[in-house]
Amino acid sequence: MSETIISNFEYERMLKILLPSLKENQIAVLQSWKAKQRAYYASWESFSLCKIKATALKVKEHSAVLAGFEDTIRGSISSIFLEIPDPETITGRWDAGREKAETVEREKAIIAINKIVCQSYEDLWKNLDQVHEFLESVGECDCSIVATEENHAVESQTTSSPEIKTTDKAIDTRSETLLKTSPEWQSEKSHNIEPKKSVKPGDKLQPVDTAGTGSVNQTPSTYRTNDATPGDQKQRPSNTAFLWTDDDI
Repeated sequence: MSETIISNFEYERMLKILLPSLKENQIAVLQSWKAKQRAYYASWESFSLCKIKATALKVKEHSAVLAGFEDTIRGSISSIFLEIPDPETITGRWDAGREKAETVEREKAIIAINKIVCQSYEDLWKNLDQVHEFLESVGECDCSIVATEENHAVESQTTSSPEIKTTDKAIDTRSETLLKTSPEWQSEKSHNIEPKKSVKPGDKLQPVDTAGTGSVNQTPSTYRTNDATPGDQKQRPSNTAFLWTDDDI
């Protein structure tokens, strides 16, 4: 809990440094994300203190909201970072010393915010595993993150807000500084992926809905064997469409 409080103060301090140079929509995104992050951590603290189904579902709900905002916050951070001029190009101006110092502070601030965002999503996916295990133990089978009405509202607000555009500045080695602060997330997001079932010899084949209408295809179809002569065709049963293998031929 103390780490979360420190993170909140750090985030607000870094945001204050960036405010004079940010666009209105960028400020809105950063503030909106912070509100969602605080709500998520509050629900997680409640679940940690009282592990019941109600608090677990609350964590799941706020996890869905925060996860649905991930692309938006990461895109905004990247845009802000790329709009900060390279401190090395400021030398030679009449106020180069002060301007260079401010630029360095802005760069450090957005990198610090990026680290907080990365850590928050790392905590989210790690904690969500515990919530899933608990919900399964109490009989709540559906443990996938689903879009809530609040998510849809967030998406509509995001699409209606002014588009965040990056500058025409080339993405150079400075971009690697921001990227290196983000851990790899793909391994953390491999939740709720059901393994593909393989067909073993002797397994009973089920009818296949070939038309996509909810019922099996009733139209007779034909197939040709490898050693068949032209015109030599076998007709499949007309009542259902089955999956055919080389063993059935």
